[in-house]
This record gives sequence, structure tokens and C-alpha cells, in this order.
Amino acid sequence: MALVTKDSKNRVSLGNVSAEHFIREIDERGRIIFTPQVMVDMDVYENSVIKLNDADRDRFIAALTSPPKRNAALTKALHKHDKKHGKK
Repeated sequence: MALVTKDSKNRVSLGNVSAEHFIREIDERGRIIFTPQVMVDMDVYENSVIKLNDADRDRFIAALTSPPKRNAALTKALHKHDKKHGKK
């Protein structure tokens, strides 16, 4: 991990990174904002078929049709999430 330093105007250097990987925008105050673009291979989003044997298929269907009851850990996690992000 590289150390990032800023100058007296709170600017950071992009170093030798090509500017092609950033979207450049100008805000209402005239500042230029560089937003990094994330390049993802299309292979990540391709669908694939998973073939299950009979036992795995039955276990999968059972989990979908009768999910387990909430336990204390799930309830605690839900309350923590709602407190942090606000209940919708």
C-alpha cells in the first residue's frame, strides 16, 4: 500500500497512473473531481449452470421452502444494521 501525501491545498498526486482510468467532472465551485473507473472483465457477469446431484438438490429446495428460524446472532445483526443505516 502506497503512502499518499497532500500538498498545502489538500491536493494529492496521481503519480504515474494514467488519467484514462478516471472520470473527470467539474463541480459547481469549479473544482475538478477525478472519479476512478473500475474495469471489470465481462466474464464475471456471465451466467453458468450449476448441476446438483439429487441429495444437494433436495437440500437446496428444503432450505428455500423452510428457512431456519431467526437466532440471536441474526437478530443482533439486524438491529445493528438498522441502527447504523436507519430502518427503511
